[in-house]
Amino acid sequence: GLHFLHMSLIFLFLAIAFLAYSNGANDNIKGVATLPGSGTANYRKAVAITTVFTFLGSAMAIFLADQLLKNFSGKGLIDPEIAVQPGFLLAVGFAAAATVFLATRLGFSISTTHALTGALVGGGLLVSQVNFPILFHKFFIPLMISPILAAALTAIVYLIFKKVRVRLGVTRETCICVEERVAVVATESSCGALFGIGMVNQKARWNTIRGILLSWLITLPLAGSIAAVLAYLLF
Repeated sequence: GLHFLHMSLIFLFLAIAFLAYSNGANDNIKGVATLPGSGTANYRKAVAITTVFTFLGSAMAIFLADQLLKNFSGKGLIDPEIAVQPGFLLAVGFAAAATVFLATRLGFSISTTHALTGALVGGGLLVSQVNFPILFHKFFIPLMISPILAAALTAIVYLIFKKVRVRLGVTRETCICVEERVAVVATESSCGALFGIGMVNQKARWNTIRGILLSWLITLPLAGSIAAVLAYLLF
């Protein structure tokens, strides 16, 4: 009855807090990883910078992320009545959090978006029906396009900036070197941007890139499997 509902809400809050913690641990440094990597700022300063701007971005999300919130509510993707059940939400939230936390502990750069998507699909397949056209158009296409688009755009912008730098006579000593000091945000976008620069420079470390891509691929089924197990236990 009412006591069960209260307990469900408490556990749901804890799952969301766990997800936020795991997301911050895995994602926070990505947007400024090139700063300590290039020697522009030390690790502590880079973390401080990204923490401030992540907080500001979170505040802006209150006003700008309404559609994103609707997408990840599960409504339209699965049965609306299932999507609001505390047990389903708990399964999805904990599965995504556990996946991101595990990846962080193992040193893998993954996307919380991938983890949430996998958890929604995994839990949804077990207790409901998944709307695959919506899954494909609203989730899979953006996830596939974003790193490719980021790589292409960054490669173009990098080449333009490099030509401008050469014409202006800017050198590494001038501390405006675009080649080593580009800071970007979001998992797919940041990695895609770095991939693009690496390919243009012919300095891409393909073993590292393959590892990142593999971790992205593993995220979806891992989060989905955990969510499916939890949904089975909670329903």
